[in-house]
Amino acid sequence: MLQNYLKIAWRSLWKNKGYTFINVGGLAVGLACCLLIALYVLDELSYERWNPRAARTYRINSDIRYGGSDMALATSSSPMGAAIIRDYPAVENFVRLRKTGNWLVKSGERQFVEHTVYYADSTFFDVFPVKVIAGSAKQALARQGTLAMSKTTALRYFSTPEAAIDQTVLLDNKHAYRITAVYEDIPANSHLDGNMLLAMADEAQSLETDNWGSHNFNTYLLLREGAGAGEFKKIFEGLHRNHIAPGIQKLGITIEELEKQGSYLRYSAVPIKDIHLYSNRSNELKANGNIRYVYIFSAVALFILLIACINFMNLATAQSAGRAREVGIRKVLGSKKGSLVSRFLSESVITVVLALAVALVAVTLVLPYFSRLADKPLSLFSLLNWRFMVLAAAVPVVVGMAAGSYPAFFLSAFQPISVLKGMIRHTMSGARLRSVLVVLQFTMSVILLTGTIVIYKQLYYIQHKQLGFDKEQVLIIQNSFTLAPQQATAIKQELQQLPGVEAVSMSGFLPVPSVRNDNPLFPGREREHAKAVYLQNWSVDEGYLRTMKMEMTAGRFFSRQFGTDSNAVVLNEAAAKMFSFKDPVGKIIYAPQDDEWETMRPLHIIGVVRNFHFENMRQTIGPLAFFYNKPGETASRILVRSTAATDKQALVRHVEDKWKTHVPGQPFDYSFMDSDFNNMYKADRKVGQIVLLFAGLAIFVACLGLFGLVAYVVEQRTKEIGIRKVLGASAGSVVTLLSKDFIRLVVLAILLAMPLAWYLMRRWLQDYEYRIDMQWWMFLAAGGIAVFIALATVCFQSVKAALSNPVKSLKTE
Repeated sequence: MLQNYLKIAWRSLWKNKGYTFINVGGLAVGLACCLLIALYVLDELSYERWNPRAARTYRINSDIRYGGSDMALATSSSPMGAAIIRDYPAVENFVRLRKTGNWLVKSGERQFVEHTVYYADSTFFDVFPVKVIAGSAKQALARQGTLAMSKTTALRYFSTPEAAIDQTVLLDNKHAYRITAVYEDIPANSHLDGNMLLAMADEAQSLETDNWGSHNFNTYLLLREGAGAGEFKKIFEGLHRNHIAPGIQKLGITIEELEKQGSYLRYSAVPIKDIHLYSNRSNELKANGNIRYVYIFSAVALFILLIACINFMNLATAQSAGRAREVGIRKVLGSKKGSLVSRFLSESVITVVLALAVALVAVTLVLPYFSRLADKPLSLFSLLNWRFMVLAAAVPVVVGMAAGSYPAFFLSAFQPISVLKGMIRHTMSGARLRSVLVVLQFTMSVILLTGTIVIYKQLYYIQHKQLGFDKEQVLIIQNSFTLAPQQATAIKQELQQLPGVEAVSMSGFLPVPSVRNDNPLFPGREREHAKAVYLQNWSVDEGYLRTMKMEMTAGRFFSRQFGTDSNAVVLNEAAAKMFSFKDPVGKIIYAPQDDEWETMRPLHIIGVVRNFHFENMRQTIGPLAFFYNKPGETASRILVRSTAATDKQALVRHVEDKWKTHVPGQPFDYSFMDSDFNNMYKADRKVGQIVLLFAGLAIFVACLGLFGLVAYVVEQRTKEIGIRKVLGASAGSVVTLLSKDFIRLVVLAILLAMPLAWYLMRRWLQDYEYRIDMQWWMFLAAGGIAVFIALATVCFQSVKAALSNPVKSLKTE
């Protein structure tokens, strides 16, 4: 029986090739979109799943409010891990990581700049089950001057991982390290990305066992089997009582007094499996994802699949009149309603199977392009598991049944006598359902279109907002920390002589992703914590202001002509406001010179720089202080500003020549500040592009459904159209007659979509401290696009019907 159903269904689909092509095409687009988004979402949800200890591994977060600043850190203090494992048996082990800057690594004639380097405790391989393929996991990182590197990194320097063991490499032309282990590359779906690990014993701050105030280490705890997250309440209460409170008291204030002033120091533990999607703190080891994007893409996938299923229902219903007599004859010959329903459902399932096959082929073809768009190494092999196999087998059945149920029951409900007499009864409920489906389709499409417009408008706003500095025409030379002081001075002078160069500066602190350093400043020599200002401290040279094209609002910037500038400070407007000085220039503030803030160094405020965005637009402009980096002192980056007329590539060649003259053989690594700035919003830009892509596909699939519904209406009103034309109706009036009802549905969808789109995009914009105001034209533009596309779709069928021969229409009826 089933074989017979399938054979008849196949013949029917083959007979109606145009209908089958549109139906299979619409479902294939919907399923392909779902598969692509599923690959993206599964990749986002797969982080840390490679780690069998992930459920027992936690990272300590720090939340600090002090001196008018709030800090949410992914790091904690140096002695914390050792104190916890010593006092709390529920914790099996701990490891600290500290991400460093770039390192120049040399081995013989081979040298590369390594970007993902961590200091790590020797317990790294006990906490994280990364496989060591050469050397000893137990001996790795146990002594000063040792390191471990990933397999890919080892193969850059040596022929095999085994050949790397016990070899010595030179870091920054200064530090010799012996390789004690080579490990498998850390999986891409991890919040870790270290290609090289240096022994923590070489990091000076790690040896400060009493420094509970400096939060620079990513600290991970491995709980024992059976221990739960509830242990952390007891752990952190004990830390506050035994370590934090005594440490704060050394600063001349009790923790209770500090909290009365509104300040606090709090710790929490986050499971590492939640870090990628739920954590966006300062000092993350690498850029994380966002659970909101997972929700957005999942909703988009659901929207498109629903639209595709609605299309199927509309297209199948549009064919009902043509198949009504077939149903009537089958019923007269004894077919029961159940067998007819089974037949139509089998037709539906076959359609979905064909669509799924087409979708898989399409996904295979476009996946490389989608992977580049999403910036993820996506592969269909990630779907080769029993869960997906079950899902793939269920999709044709579930989608086929869901999408084909209404047409099946609709067609099988025809009365044979009425059908054979040519009197098909069409209920109001069926018409209402089809109208509701069209409204639902375009409501979802307009929401996607509006979201795309808002995202792109926000990104445009970010890229063109007055930032307080000029990011254009600034070449950043990385890794200048390898230069000796004499080399740094010489290369800076020679770069200033190059044609087209306006200014040159050396600093590791930039208003794009770079290092940061936070410390308090006090308005008086006494440690008045209630008046302290906790702010970022940037070391810059005298050329920084001109190179960045920042503006002074009062006083002056640093200068070589003033020897006292080594004890001077320049504040931004936010910092000056927090000190409450009416005229800050000339005032004296104080900086602690030791960890316990007992000795205070006086600093003269010589100027105030206009506020500029030194973090991303999700954060308000905070307080910042510039300190003078005296001539001859090196920094991690050299900044070269050129004129707008300067050829960037020619400038790069000239600068590279100067670099190779002074440091021959060392890699020349550079970037442009505008590119680095744009990379801060790379994830948002990718989301915008992906949403735009799927919004376009959603509109396309929705128009297929509208096409089917118009075809249905035209087919039902063929005689009416013929009579109107015989009586003198023009083609325009016929097009208007057929179009107005559908355009009303689309306009209704727009009215429903607007408040939903406004609410959803308002929630998304709340992530940004500096954001656009949603304006009426954004919703109007999205609605206008939807109306235009819908009108074009409707008019195509309507004009075709209006231009048909009325005699032929009346004869066939």
